[in-house]
Amino acid sequence: DHDLRFLLAHYPDAYQVDRTDGANPIRQQLDNLNEAGTLYGAIIYEKAPIVMKQLERLVGDVTFREGLQEYLTAYSFANATWPALIDILDERSEEDLASWSEVWVQEAGRPTVATELEIADGRIASLRLSQSDPAGRRRVWNQRMDLILSYANQEARALPVQLRSASLDVSEAVGLPTPDFVLANGKGVGYGRFKLDPRSRRYLLNHLPDIDPALLRGTAWLSLWDAMLSGEVPPLTLVHLAQRSLESESDELNVQRILGYLRTAYWRYFSAYRDVVLTSDGVQRLTGIWRMDETIAGLTFAERDYPSLNGITRPWPWSSPFVTLTGRRTFSASNSTVSRTLIDRRVWRSYCRPCPPTPSSVTVFSRA
Repeated sequence: DHDLRFLLAHYPDAYQVDRTDGANPIRQQLDNLNEAGTLYGAIIYEKAPIVMKQLERLVGDVTFREGLQEYLTAYSFANATWPALIDILDERSEEDLASWSEVWVQEAGRPTVATELEIADGRIASLRLSQSDPAGRRRVWNQRMDLILSYANQEARALPVQLRSASLDVSEAVGLPTPDFVLANGKGVGYGRFKLDPRSRRYLLNHLPDIDPALLRGTAWLSLWDAMLSGEVPPLTLVHLAQRSLESESDELNVQRILGYLRTAYWRYFSAYRDVVLTSDGVQRLTGIWRMDETIAGLTFAERDYPSLNGITRPWPWSSPFVTLTGRRTFSASNSTVSRTLIDRRVWRSYCRPCPPTPSSVTVFSRA
């Protein structure tokens, strides 16, 4: 399934960066070629192929192919730039590609695309897509996508749409029977945070393992994961859905993605709490977990997980005493700091010059 492979190979990693305040645009200024390696990451390797696919859909495959041919011919044995390609395609297309490129390539971020569904007498009374700019700058991401209306006892309906303004009324959907759910990005081509309407979100949380085809399940998983990150779905609800889905999921690509989400939801949110806890009560609770005096229902720790409880450890001046978690030794030293919880013989000397005798296992313990 090439479409599903493309979706899961590129979108999750691109989203992981683009949903943050520290996201970078695809096209960046490079002052020194020696620093070229600093520009490459998920946005270059994952978002850029998505944007190229979006560009092809926006102008059409024939226009895109002919524009590329002209571009390669015109700049053979010469320096070529992205704006030059946009200029060539802009002359061949009715779309405003200069404005499109400014938002998609020159700037960071992604839109939030919300689905608004109204039902009356068992049929769709209105269906609207609206997009907003998480940065509050009122940018508009012009893109084509395939909206899916899914039904349990009949074939799903795909409605090609182009969201080129702040909102779009999908008039073709009005009067159709009430769908089980609506996915604005049903075929996995659109890019953004696709906010599900409440009816669709509830249905997917209850019936996602039963939905076909695999691409639709993969796309739904991306939307539900974003919903969890936004606080619309409790992490535990998604954990239970992942467990149910793994029992019947037949596509290996989806299995790997679900396992990744399950691992993250199960462990990373505890790790996030562990890493940012500041209150004395929080530190005391983590200390109790480390000492095995407290447990977390449903969360089993392996032996190696206990040293990773660095929520209760902070950089500590070596002039102050630090305590071994194993109880084997206690050391004091000077002129250095430690920010790791567990220091073994291999890394001990990378933290201090000079060092006290290398311990077998030692951890700094403080509330600083």
